[in-house]
Amino acid sequence: MSPGVPTPVAGGLLLPECPRWHDGALWLVDMMRGSVLRLAGDAMERVGSFDRPSAVGFRPDGTMLVADGRRRLLHSCEPDGSGIVESLDLSMLTPQLNDMVVDRHGWAYVDGFGSRGAGGVRTWTADGCIVLVTFDATPRVVARDLVAPNGIGVSPDGGTLVVGEAVPGGRVPGARLLAFTIAEDGSLFDRRVVGIIPRGLGDGLCFDSEGGIWVGTAWGHEAQRFVAGEVLERVALEDHKWALACALGGTDLRTLFVCTAARPPNGDPARFVQGWVELTRVDTPGFAWT
Repeated sequence: MSPGVPTPVAGGLLLPECPRWHDGALWLVDMMRGSVLRLAGDAMERVGSFDRPSAVGFRPDGTMLVADGRRRLLHSCEPDGSGIVESLDLSMLTPQLNDMVVDRHGWAYVDGFGSRGAGGVRTWTADGCIVLVTFDATPRVVARDLVAPNGIGVSPDGGTLVVGEAVPGGRVPGARLLAFTIAEDGSLFDRRVVGIIPRGLGDGLCFDSEGGIWVGTAWGHEAQRFVAGEVLERVALEDHKWALACALGGTDLRTLFVCTAARPPNGDPARFVQGWVELTRVDTPGFAWT
């Protein structure tokens, strides 16, 4: 059985992305407004301003990380977002930063679009990558030859990374989920396909405690839960909305938050005009590293 129709809890956004549950609240970015936001209940506050933030995450010590996509900087900030402590320049590794996940070690995996994967361009080639930042060594590329990599997550046991990838070649009719095994040093190997999205994009995603993967399908107009390569649950949106990204949170980690946006003119993400955070309840909870 699939969850019910999601209920909007926050609006007034343009391009909400990368929701992350942390310290009793949902944190996310509004890329087009340059904002990092914190949603507690139905109260939204702006905690930081950046050029074009594409992702937010938290290290075990509470340090907030923000991927500044267009400037290709990874900022380490105060836990409340009040100021930047340090910025790492990743411009030598990728033309543009996109999504990010922070693992149990506090290491950040950031995916990067290739030169033709930015903005509303729909013809992508395999020149995207994943960059690993451990903060005690030089950042390095751990996966190459990806087509417009997007949503990214790490499994509850810390052993598998999954990233969304557009179907290679020509206009993008669909996407797939790629998995990698994570080595002790953070390197990625054993690349394999673990899910197919026939219509839409593999946008922001998250794992649940059973290893299921919730992923937004963008113009597929729904969030889907993959288990062992099959879609077992769906959260359908209204036809005029895109499903951008998913996160599990709430006091019992059974609230599924979905970042959504009204369909942009001509499908161009640079022209989003309205976005929301919506929620529904699910049976399988998320997880938290301790």
